[in-house]
Amino acid sequence: MIKHPDTVIKRLEYIKPGENAFNAMIPDELKLNVKGAKISQIYKRLDPNKPSYTVTGSGGGGTHIYHWAEPRALTNRERARLQTFPDHYIFMGSKESARRQIGMAVPCDGARIIFEAILNTFAGEKYSYIDANISE
Repeated sequence: MIKHPDTVIKRLEYIKPGENAFNAMIPDELKLNVKGAKISQIYKRLDPNKPSYTVTGSGGGGTHIYHWAEPRALTNRERARLQTFPDHYIFMGSKESARRQIGMAVPCDGARIIFEAILNTFAGEKYSYIDANISE
């Protein structure tokens, strides 16, 4: 688990699920001193009622994906679960190396579904699908 400085914990206590460091009502003394960079994933908390936002493999402070209820970043194991890795999967290397591996991965279940659809299509077999909701 990441050990956060007290200011980060205090900042996270003001950020509601789905909000980030730039759209939350944070006291001036806890606001970030960043000009022109309003990257939406900085100190962004997950929303338990919505899908997770993109799991990234790198980034500076504030880009770790933050728990919706607790003032902390997700652990690598929690981030791996978002990417649908089974809990028994072992990541080799340092904590930062594991973070990169998780963030650079294609979600396991997503890859399986895509490849099964491709193989079934080539084999001429029917498979379940959902019609696209994109207008032409």
